[in-house]
Amino acid sequence: MIKVLKKFKSNFRLYKYCAQYRKDDYKQIDKFYQYISVIHSKELKMRKEYVDSQFEDETNQLQKDGFKIINFENMDLSNEFYESLNLLKEKYNQINWEINAQVAESSLKTKIDFLRQQEVELNHHIINVVSPFIQIITNYLKYLPIMLNSSFWYSPNKSKQLRSSQLFHLDPDDYKNVKIFIPIDEIDESSGPLNIIPAENSIKIYNEALKKGIIKKRGNKITDQEIQKFMGYNSKKILLKKNQIAMIDTCNCYHFGSRESNKPRKLIFFHFTPPFSAKTPIFRKLISNEFIKNFKDQLIYSYLKNHTNHYSKKSYLKF
Repeated sequence: MIKVLKKFKSNFRLYKYCAQYRKDDYKQIDKFYQYISVIHSKELKMRKEYVDSQFEDETNQLQKDGFKIINFENMDLSNEFYESLNLLKEKYNQINWEINAQVAESSLKTKIDFLRQQEVELNHHIINVVSPFIQIITNYLKYLPIMLNSSFWYSPNKSKQLRSSQLFHLDPDDYKNVKIFIPIDEIDESSGPLNIIPAENSIKIYNEALKKGIIKKRGNKITDQEIQKFMGYNSKKILLKKNQIAMIDTCNCYHFGSRESNKPRKLIFFHFTPPFSAKTPIFRKLISNEFIKNFKDQLIYSYLKNHTNHYSKKSYLKF
């Protein structure tokens, strides 16, 4: 009876989120946004006004390939950016990931051996680090985005068995998303790097895989053997030096990561989605705190604790 009640509570909770009212399919998501544009026309209009055509050139590669590697020296980054990034890296390196794994093992049994995460509570250092990239993300998504996740990632890369995100897949969040990966240490071929297939080829694979019955929906995993049936669609390793970041649309690029390698992979991770992704509530309110000081930041950062993956008992790293 307790299990039944818990399942009912969980299902009931999910009905306030967008995922319950849309199918994991690009065409269905387009239809969903047509409905949302009626219910939330004011918010969508406001978010669309933040698109700036002056920054279109910076978005071209992201639009074309679904990913973009950015060198810091090619951007006009402030001292606050570097100071905050260094502080985030210091906090990352203070974590004992082996102890962290033992603590989390009971709740993350299926993932803990190949991907460990520590979510970070919103603070001004996070805002300082992501702010230079908000315009690129906005232009790509065509709306001012929502930040869904801010966390530290550690992949031990010792797992021999492939499962979950170690297999090729597309994320079912929305029609697009942007994930930012910032390396703690240089990520080379021996660090279990993220492997992606550029967006144009990924969409072809997705359509063919649906026709052939290899998958039933976008979020289904595809094995290496199945991917190899699509000749000519080679994956690209996302290798990063310390002065680089990767911006990747994992909704449109087939990808996998954290496979067995010689070295661990250490990342700072940020996740941005359009305003009504599958993980966000349909009816919501903006919040304000000491770090959110203007309306634009409210629109971006109000949902770090108001999405499908947040629970009241979830532990966040506080500064």
